[in-house]
Amino acid sequence: MRGQIVCTEALPPGTLRSNLSTRDCYILQKAHGEIIIGSTTEYCDFNIGVRYEDMCSLAAGAIRAVPALRNVMVKRTWAGLRPGTPDELPILGPAAELENFFHATGGFRTGIVAAPLTGEVVAASVLGQTPKFSIEPFLARRFQLSAA
Repeated sequence: MRGQIVCTEALPPGTLRSNLSTRDCYILQKAHGEIIIGSTTEYCDFNIGVRYEDMCSLAAGAIRAVPALRNVMVKRTWAGLRPGTPDELPILGPAAELENFFHATGGFRTGIVAAPLTGEVVAASVLGQTPKFSIEPFLARRFQLSAA
């Protein structure tokens, strides 16, 4: 899944006091002041190009949410690829078919946000401990065809 992102020039740190999420985009401010506006969600194989129309749409959504962004210059744009799964849930925990192989993939849109919890849960699995949260719904075997 490709996600295109717009980054603006730095504004005084603390200009945005929290991350914003609207139907058009999300907006966050990095510690050094840059504003990050994202993100599109597209099935596109491995294409990491950006489209002008999509950048304009993200910027317009950000300006609707934070009108002060109208006069801010765009610094750079990029696209990244996010690993997704058919059910949009991550794949976590031990791989049934490979000894000592553990999954921590498929985070899709919330992969970065969930990374600390993912690391904690998978680390517990690797160490043979019971994770704080059940990983049963996230095991890869959910994609195996059941024998009828």
